[in-house]
Amino acid sequence: MKSQLKGNALIVKNFINENNDLEQVKNLYKLSVLNRITIIKIDGSVLYDSASDTKESHKDRKEVIDAIEKTEGFEVRYSHTLKEKMIYYSVMHNNVVIRVAQDYSEIDKKLMNDIISNIFYYILLNFFLFLMYRVILKKYYFEKLTHMQKIIESGKEAKELYLEKDKDLIGFWHVIKDWQNKNLENIDVLKEEKEKLRTIIETIDLGILVISSNDKIMSYNSEAKYLFFNNSEGTRYFEKLKCTEIISFIQKSMKLTEDITEEIHLRESGKYFIAKSKYLNDHSKFIFTFRDVTHIREKSKLEKKFITNISHELKTPLTNIKGYMYVIEGEEDKEMQKSFIDTVNRNIERLEAIIGDFLNFQRIEANKIVTNSPVNISDIVFKIAEEMDKLIEKKKAKIVPTYIVKDSNYYINIDSEKIKTLLKNLIENAIIYNDKESPEIYVVVEEGLNFIKYKVKDNGIGMPEKELNKIFDSFYRIDKARTSNIAGTGIGLSIVKEIVEIHKGDIKVESKEGIGTEFIVKIPK
Repeated sequence: MKSQLKGNALIVKNFINENNDLEQVKNLYKLSVLNRITIIKIDGSVLYDSASDTKESHKDRKEVIDAIEKTEGFEVRYSHTLKEKMIYYSVMHNNVVIRVAQDYSEIDKKLMNDIISNIFYYILLNFFLFLMYRVILKKYYFEKLTHMQKIIESGKEAKELYLEKDKDLIGFWHVIKDWQNKNLENIDVLKEEKEKLRTIIETIDLGILVISSNDKIMSYNSEAKYLFFNNSEGTRYFEKLKCTEIISFIQKSMKLTEDITEEIHLRESGKYFIAKSKYLNDHSKFIFTFRDVTHIREKSKLEKKFITNISHELKTPLTNIKGYMYVIEGEEDKEMQKSFIDTVNRNIERLEAIIGDFLNFQRIEANKIVTNSPVNISDIVFKIAEEMDKLIEKKKAKIVPTYIVKDSNYYINIDSEKIKTLLKNLIENAIIYNDKESPEIYVVVEEGLNFIKYKVKDNGIGMPEKELNKIFDSFYRIDKARTSNIAGTGIGLSIVKEIVEIHKGDIKVESKEGIGTEFIVKIPK
């Protein structure tokens, strides 16, 4: 239409150029198919308009501005003069603008009809494609997706599908595959963490019970099963548990629905437990833990007994010293004074021995860590003999060591401080509790493949068999030692027993009255 109007404008331009008469333009308009011909001055005033007698300035019309600036102009717009949509073309000629116009409304209607027809056509086409998707494509892709779903639900490792022809699915499948593989990794991590948690719960020294609000035991560890369960097949706690004290504590906790901590004593077994309850409000469950504190209670009793015994043991020599010192002050007989002073000195030595053994016992109790290092065992035995030289000289004792070890220089890997204390106490007892004129103590150190054995044998007073299981108790001395006023403290063998237990070893005693005693200590490497 622009080309057509451009041709019409050229005709008008040529016609004006030949006739130079606006009246002739009117005749041309009558002969043409144009809707409108307008001649406009540069200032915008209208010289001629075939459609109206308008005097309105056309200077602001776009097609007029373009014709003045660019020699031609083109515009499609609504005409307020003709009340119709028009298409305009203008051209510059001899300081006037020649503008021709044509009705555009019919063309506009035709275009709109074409647009509506195309919209309707594409709606039908899309509907047809949608039906194809539902009937054909949906079935095809759903089969592929169903196959993917089966792989994912199976929990197997996601591998490639045959999607070479379905490139639109390849990207989607890679996302699904990565997601599935990541999930499988997470599942493995969760299984590992669950197993770790289960192992921790099974190895801690706590009985653990998880009970729901409807009285059912939901979970437990082996410690709780071993301590509290009977052989019942029931699932509720009062059916499954054999201890009435535990059942009473659980009933109390569930009734109050709050956290409780109590000490429970089981009369049947004699054990003591610290019981705790935790209510999980969000899950309507209770967690119960039971810690065995029997050994703590027993240790507390032993400590009290130990303090009582040592107080008694210290009080006796102190009383003797005080009494003899009082007697010495008033005694004029030099021989009697000397005898009393000897008695005081013996009691002082006994006090020193008791305090020394007590300190050794406390030191061993405070340091239960075994620190091994290569040590010359012959040097240790020699130093023990040096430290006890006065006792050895007084009793005319003889120590006979024997070393059956791998190293020719007698080096073995031991905790030197603890083993020295152990041997010293055994050797000292072998000398003290000996009524022979020449006590003989045989010390044997034997190194095996996985153990080291220490033997201390004497030819002393020996012990009755009925008392052998009591000699490792603190401050215990056999009747013969008491009546003979032998200066032992009764702590030495307790220290020996403690050192053996720290090393996770064992100790045996073989003894015959009047013949002697042999201690055999076996400690793993």
